Amino acid sequence: MEGSEEHRIYMHVCDALKNNPHLLMWVLKGATDGMHSAVDQAKRDQVDWEVIANMAMNKRLMDGNELFLADKIDALKPRAAMNWGWYVDKLRGIVAKKQEKDSE
Repeated sequence: MEGSEEHRIYMHVCDALKNNPHLLMWVLKGATDGMHSAVDQAKRDQVDWEVIANMAMNKRLMDGNELFLADKIDALKPRAAMNWGWYVDKLRGIVAKKQEKDSE
């Protein structure tokens, strides 16, 4: 644990509060505000995943929107539990084939 980001944050907070106990209010406010931001981001992510799922389940909605879906998934990948790279590559491949076909 020593040397990890968690340990550095822990030590920073401990040292700051040891020397300035009145900073506790700011530590708690920072933790609360950070959690609110994380919850808000999770809600936005959920909406985006539902849009992706709805479009993917409905071929009529997906056709022509492959790049939109790929971009949405790319934006969500850092917070996703699964590796979505393969799907993004496939969607971008569909777009590339369509563009190649259109340029002929």
